[in-house]
Amino acid sequence: MHQERLTIATISENAPHLISATIDWFSQTLHHIYNFVFSKGLAELQEDHASDIWYWSPSDGLDDLFSIQQELDTTGSCQLYFGSRNGGTVLYMPFGPMQMHQNQMQFRHRHQDIARLGKQS
Repeated sequence: MHQERLTIATISENAPHLISATIDWFSQTLHHIYNFVFSKGLAELQEDHASDIWYWSPSDGLDDLFSIQQELDTTGSCQLYFGSRNGGTVLYMPFGPMQMHQNQMQFRHRHQDIARLGKQS
């Protein structure tokens, strides 16, 4: 694997039959990934889970509140795809990109993607 990263290029080179299986796995677990990233994190207790995402940035004019449950309800109909830069190190999810970097998965969410999900519900 290039720099120990999950990339579409390394999957293609080493196990091309697993490309669709990899995307299918992420698609099938997207609901759980979204719930982990935005609601549960590592909190054990239900009372510590978030129910909303609040984007607040006065300098950007943002003050938006999104229901995590409503967002979750729309993730199942969304397409996932690998980017083309650096061998395809980024998997684009409906709420933002995920990248394998330094032996960790990094999620970056974007307001525009979260807002788009909210409009689909």
